[in-house]
Amino acid sequence: PNYGVFDSNELDEIKINSPAEIIIFEDKAEMDSFFDKNKNASADNYKLIGNLMIKNHFFEKAIFYYTKGIKLNKNDDKLEAILYSNLSEAYIKYGYFTKSIQNADYSLDKMKNIMKDKEKEKDNYLHQLKIRVLFRKIKALVSLRKFKEAYDIFYDKSEDNPNKDIMNDFLKLQQVKELLNVVKDGYENTLGKYDYIKMLKEEKNNCEFENYGEYLNKKIEIKYEKEKGIKMVAKEKISIGELLVAEKSLTFSKSDVDEKEDKIVSTDNPKVIAEIEMFNKLYFKLIKCPLDYEKFYYLYDGRNLDQDLNERKKYAEEQDKGTQKLELFKINQVICLNKYGSSRNVLIDRDYGVGVWGYSSFFNHDCLPNSNRFTIGDYQFVFCIREIDKGEEITTKYVSSTKSYKERQQLLVENWRFNCNCQLCQYQETRAEIMFWSRMA
Repeated sequence: PNYGVFDSNELDEIKINSPAEIIIFEDKAEMDSFFDKNKNASADNYKLIGNLMIKNHFFEKAIFYYTKGIKLNKNDDKLEAILYSNLSEAYIKYGYFTKSIQNADYSLDKMKNIMKDKEKEKDNYLHQLKIRVLFRKIKALVSLRKFKEAYDIFYDKSEDNPNKDIMNDFLKLQQVKELLNVVKDGYENTLGKYDYIKMLKEEKNNCEFENYGEYLNKKIEIKYEKEKGIKMVAKEKISIGELLVAEKSLTFSKSDVDEKEDKIVSTDNPKVIAEIEMFNKLYFKLIKCPLDYEKFYYLYDGRNLDQDLNERKKYAEEQDKGTQKLELFKINQVICLNKYGSSRNVLIDRDYGVGVWGYSSFFNHDCLPNSNRFTIGDYQFVFCIREIDKGEEITTKYVSSTKSYKERQQLLVENWRFNCNCQLCQYQETRAEIMFWSRMA
């Protein structure tokens, strides 16, 4: 049998196995009227409809119905915990992991309050529900590469650990054991430990990595300077060879990308195709889940030089609330002003492509930098290449220092819209002037 669900002007056909559980309405107005008359039943019915949406892969609609059920539920704490749990799963399926974690926490908090009642403390259903919710939360944390937080959930031995009542049963599950292995490896990455050979081998099959953690050296800090923007500064002395940053790209395109049917713009220019692919990927990520891609909003877009990180973050929060629309111009500018082509890998015998990274974009340019970077797949690594003193700005090069002064300035203006005034450029500019006037004499 089939059952129609009314949403705006669309009618979706859903195959179900238990038609007896379904209440059929002529239209959405009749359904809302029925639920308004019977508040207690409405929340439970919205839960059932949300479950059907999940089973039939209508995740956005499942989010709508679970949210509606939460708003209409008044006194049933257990049902509210279930609705938040299901909403957490719907957001995972939809791909919005920050929201999934938020709703998992709401569900866990609600169950914590319920289980204060001694009679309900041994409720087996709540015990199993808590296990499912915790598993969903850790999955979402892994998807956001927040391995430290996931690791802390597994290894919290404190007396006030809110999950200690379920950990024995939780750790027996095969799915949890597999997830724990991923968390352990990702946590090692957050400490700056990477198996580069393993990554190079994996890159041959897939250049976009999912289960690797990100690293930001504790010896560096992100600083905002008025009229100059954001920069990276050493909090203490950094030695040669130290890893400074390792992170996954916000958007990435292989250099040999083929044109696809879903491109917004059609072109035969490989450079433009790569930029269009990056734009498409980033656009759909930001439309669905702006808070998952917070680093995007930190990046320079040609107009936000006078905004610090907190001011830039507000844009993401406002977009999530619906009070700020995502500007296509902003996405395009961020890509144009922050894209970085990755170097050639001789082991694979091809170029990686081009991408946009978050923290790596905060390193300003210098033709004689104190750091350098390389990429494996869509991960970028930044290393210290000479000793950096406390308080010194950490820089990298956007163009090769072996190019002439004129070539470097031209590339910097064309791609990043600024002229370099570093020591090397000042020296070469002065030297060029001296040679010019000496020839004129």
